[in-house]
Amino acid sequence: MKISRIVNLFGLTVLAAGFISISSAAVTPTRVGPVSQYGQLQAGKNSDGHGRIYGSCKGVTAGNEVAVQGMSLFWSMASGNEGPAYWNGATISGLVEKQNIQLIRGPVGVDGDWQNGNGNYFTNTNFHRNLMDSVVTAAIKNDIYVIIDFHSHCAEQITSNAQSFFSYMAEKWGGYDNVIFEIYNEPKNNCSDSWFDLSGAQNYWKEKIVPYAKTIIKTIRTYSDNLIVVGTPYYDQYTNAALVEPLNDANVAYSFHYYAGDDPYRHKTDDQGARAEKAMQGGLSVFVTEWGNSAPSGDGGFNKDYSSTWYQWMTKNQLSGANWSVSNKNETASYFSGGAWNYSESGKWVNENVFAPIRNQVYTACSATPASSSSSVASSSSSVPSSSSVKRVTVFELTSGNANQTVIAGDSINPIVYRFNDNVVGLKLSGLPKGFGSVLDTSARTYSIKGASEESLRDHEFTYTVAVTGVDSNTTATGKITVKHKPVTTSIEVVENASQTVVAGDSILPIVFRYQYLDSIAASGLPEGTINLQMDKSTKTITLAGAVKETLRDHEYTLKLDIFGPDNNASATAKVMVVAPKSSSSVESSSSVVSSSSEASSSSEEVSSSSAESSSSVESSSSEISSSSVESSSSQPKSSSSSVVSSSSVPESSSSEPESSSSSVESSSSVEESSSSSNVDVLVVGSVEQLAVPNGKFEEIVFRNVVTAVRNTYHLHFVTMAQSGNEYVVSATTVPDYFRPGEYADTLTINGEKYEIKLTVTEQTTFAAASVTSPVLLMVENRTLHVSGAEMVRLDVFDMQGRPVESFKQVKGSVSLENLRQGNYIVRVRAGSNSLIRRISIK
Repeated sequence: MKISRIVNLFGLTVLAAGFISISSAAVTPTRVGPVSQYGQLQAGKNSDGHGRIYGSCKGVTAGNEVAVQGMSLFWSMASGNEGPAYWNGATISGLVEKQNIQLIRGPVGVDGDWQNGNGNYFTNTNFHRNLMDSVVTAAIKNDIYVIIDFHSHCAEQITSNAQSFFSYMAEKWGGYDNVIFEIYNEPKNNCSDSWFDLSGAQNYWKEKIVPYAKTIIKTIRTYSDNLIVVGTPYYDQYTNAALVEPLNDANVAYSFHYYAGDDPYRHKTDDQGARAEKAMQGGLSVFVTEWGNSAPSGDGGFNKDYSSTWYQWMTKNQLSGANWSVSNKNETASYFSGGAWNYSESGKWVNENVFAPIRNQVYTACSATPASSSSSVASSSSSVPSSSSVKRVTVFELTSGNANQTVIAGDSINPIVYRFNDNVVGLKLSGLPKGFGSVLDTSARTYSIKGASEESLRDHEFTYTVAVTGVDSNTTATGKITVKHKPVTTSIEVVENASQTVVAGDSILPIVFRYQYLDSIAASGLPEGTINLQMDKSTKTITLAGAVKETLRDHEYTLKLDIFGPDNNASATAKVMVVAPKSSSSVESSSSVVSSSSEASSSSEEVSSSSAESSSSVESSSSEISSSSVESSSSQPKSSSSSVVSSSSVPESSSSEPESSSSSVESSSSVEESSSSSNVDVLVVGSVEQLAVPNGKFEEIVFRNVVTAVRNTYHLHFVTMAQSGNEYVVSATTVPDYFRPGEYADTLTINGEKYEIKLTVTEQTTFAAASVTSPVLLMVENRTLHVSGAEMVRLDVFDMQGRPVESFKQVKGSVSLENLRQGNYIVRVRAGSNSLIRRISIK
């Protein structure tokens, strides 16, 4: 429906008193076709609660389901007669005249490029925009429906481009009932062809498609309330995945695509088709925006039996569809063979089986949409007295939707539609909760109440009133919308270090919980020590960190977090095994260490067995070391002091000579006691979780204390993994430029334990701004980050998984990072619309 200009009063979208004149449309139909008969297409449910498509003329009423059939054009960015040659009024008018098609689809190429093609919409905008405008204009003139298709396999990665595309299309064409917006053609699995099951499809739907769809739907709804079709996971074959989180919009349908060609992997009605039926049975409206008589590739053999089975399935489920495709490309799916109107084998079958039943259909304009001044209001003397003294009746009646409805906060109501006659001159709406509004269609003479309440609304009943001003009389209409609060799901899970072992006296690895909604927290099962709880509301995480008491001995502790929400409670647990140190961290007598400084000067000198533990560091000021000078060290010697150990306990490649005059003696974790054959823990130097851009640097990772190492997967095929002695080195120069943004991971087994190396590839970014007069430099000093080369910047800090940690606005010169824990981080510097990304390390 065309949306009239509206006035916003007190946060409610209401009509101003008196109608606002609407300028005549730029394009008008030259015939009465399906659009005049059915009106704007709408998503709805039948009497069984199954999703179907209806027309606005008769509304969502039993027996008035609408299924329209037509053709899809070929990619707009194809070359020659394969595509753009048929994106014109002559072709579309010819399809209407010869086959009486009811629908045409325009798949606009929006990413990538084809050799000898025409670029894509964003590299050759005017070319593609003109093609789409020609198709929509021809559809309106022929009074048929038209799908504006954002023909992408990974649209969520170009969301801002999609917003720009649909902002233009919706503003220009969203006022015509003919137009349907298809915002995502065929989503892949993170833009790859990797297959997944229903569970994987549901996750992909929730995590990738839903956020994208919400953004684009909001853009379109600024200009239009027309039907929107959303792509579903894995080439629109998992339509039922949308049931896990349906979109919150009153006029949305969900895509399903099938190909019936003679192919070993052809789609089947009892497999892919059954998934679409599940979606419809769950109340979702489904639209087959693309189907073919070929293999999914567009080629392969043509099979009449498969095609007949699928189209009978379409008919049984009252589904609209567009056949792929109007092209003369040398492949099975093409409608033409050699040139226009010379039909291929598939084209002939479509004409005989799909278009023949509707070829002679005659359409009648909807009674609510006048073809002339007399079609909507009876003008004969038998219905309206001609005497000027007779009062003219104001007609304002409910035609669809329940005037009294109950809705969950955040959800949309079924549109409440009123019809009025030409004696109505003004309307005013009041009493609606925030989020709802009204739409006036003067051509159809309808007034609709639509929208969704804000999620924050709690249980309350709203009474709305529509005050109707007529030529000779006034009237009112009232209704009630009861908003029930949306139950809040409280949940919590451990996302880091759910199970670990720690030596008594040492700090645990931070245990990170991620939660969803909470009012309060209770922690239990913590070991004695300085374990503390930190909560970050911005990232919705709770972190347990600190050290356990030195006196604890071998025991497993179950740490439990209980969270309490407004509607339910939840809990999560982590396990910490506390073990006693292998030996005392102090030396009880100086006689057990080194007797004199002269005895610690060559590789033949030894450290007594009581002081050779790998976790001890012995320091002395002269010829003797007291027990108080023994300090616990990390698995490597401190760089500021020399390392002197017994030659009998050091591998042959190690040097036993002191590196400086320092008299401190430290033993490395690589030292093996001759009296013990126990395994030493693997030491990882470098980050196993990295973030880089294509052509960016991959940081080297070294595993130490390695006995056996096996590489299990090769997803990071550019990375070299090799063992040298007791080290296993993972190295590469740069990330290949063909790696698309996303997550990649390899697994390896070291000393019998599994390790994962994860790489997150982000989009390439550059830094440029008017205020930058020299290269931007970042330097970390202690816990202060210094920035030079820019007058003022914004700093965003992310962890190595790409999750936001801190954000600083209007930074000049430097900023403190005192709140960050020790580790590696990604820093993004932004000035204007440009950015620079660097990795930093906090000691």
